[in-house]
Parts: sequence; C-alpha cells; structure tokens
Amino acid sequence: MNGKSKNVVVITYAVITVIFVVAFFVVPFERNATAWSAFAFGCVSLIAGAIITFLSFDKGDSLKSKIYGFPIFRLGYYYTIVQMILSIGFIISAWFVDIPSWVVIIFGLALLGVTVIGVAQLDNVRDIVERQDTKVKANTEMMESLRRDVDSLVRKCTDEKVKKELEKLAEEFKYSDPVSSNETHEIESEIKAKIDNIRSIFDSNKEIDEKELGVLNQMIKDRNDICKNLKYQ
Repeated sequence: MNGKSKNVVVITYAVITVIFVVAFFVVPFERNATAWSAFAFGCVSLIAGAIITFLSFDKGDSLKSKIYGFPIFRLGYYYTIVQMILSIGFIISAWFVDIPSWVVIIFGLALLGVTVIGVAQLDNVRDIVERQDTKVKANTEMMESLRRDVDSLVRKCTDEKVKKELEKLAEEFKYSDPVSSNETHEIESEIKAKIDNIRSIFDSNKEIDEKELGVLNQMIKDRNDICKNLKYQ
C-alpha cells in the first residue's frame, strides 16, 4: 500500500468516526451504561484501526516489509468491522433489552485483547523475516562480488582461449551456492586474492597462465563442496 492509499484508509476511519460520534449524540435514545460502553469500544476500534494501518506500512521501507504488513492491516480492519457491528448492535438492543454493561465490556476487552496479541505476533514475524533477509543478503555479498569480478574479466578478455576458460569460471560461479558462512570465509578470501591477481596480470597486458585459471576453478569447486557438506551435517 502506497502513501496515498494509506492516507485514504486513515481518512476513511476518521470520517466513519465522525459519523459514529455524531449519530450517537444526535439520535434520540436513552444513553445508559450499556450504550456508553458500546460507544466507547466502537471509538477505540476506529482509532486502533487507524493506528494499526500506520504500523502496518510505516515500519519498514522494503517491499517484503510492506507485504508482511498486509496481514497486520487486515487484522486491524477486521477488528474494527466486528467491533463496530457489536457496538451498533448493543446500542440498538439497549433500547429494547436490558443488557448489563459488563457484557459489552467483556466482549470489547476480549476482542481488543485478541487483536493486540495478534498484531504483536504478526509484527514479530515480520521482524524475524526482515532480520533473516538482511542476514542472507549480507552473506551473499561476497559471492556476488566475486561473480561480478569474473564476469568483468570475461567481457574484457580478447584471447579466445583464455576467454573460454573464464567463461567456465563464470558458469561455475553462476551455479555456486551464493550463501557464505564462517566455514567458507577462508577459501573465499583465497579465491578473491586469486581473482585480484589474475586481474592484475590482465591489466598489465601480460599473458595469463591457463593453469592459474584451472587452480581457481578447482578452488571454487572445493568451496562448493564445503557448502554441500555443511548442508548434510
């Protein structure tokens, strides 16, 4: 939900609140404790719905945060609808039936409590997903950087024989596990040093030893073997 849509939702909540308040005080009926309790919880649900809307979409800027914000928004939306139906129902019923105010209070508190717990749980899930996403992104930066370095060498290389070997390296990187770990840190550092060395040779217009490329290819395979072994532990 973009900023404009969010503002429309909040304005809608505000308009409904005004209509609800005006109707409660304008319509002539006896405003007993039951009616006042129902009115209070109705107002709380409208205010809570607006607050939950902001909480749903203002916490993070990432697309994933927005997507996980929708269940939170829906929960607040459904809470407001259910509570408003109950409030209006209790207010109207209070004209004809003697309903104890504690019944309204129990229903209102129970519904509010479930909503608060639900919002807290959903927001916690979103936080966990965002932290995991940030962690994965950080753990893939090394391999992404190495892959880009090799792709750059492929584009610059004019020696067809060497270029074929570099393309094999690029293909090996393409299908490598992108996630780094403590166990792969050492060999990835060695791979980076090897790529930097090859780039230096390349930039100085010296001939690149194909054996060096073969060693680098084997290092990548060794790194991928470490990743595979970690998955089976």
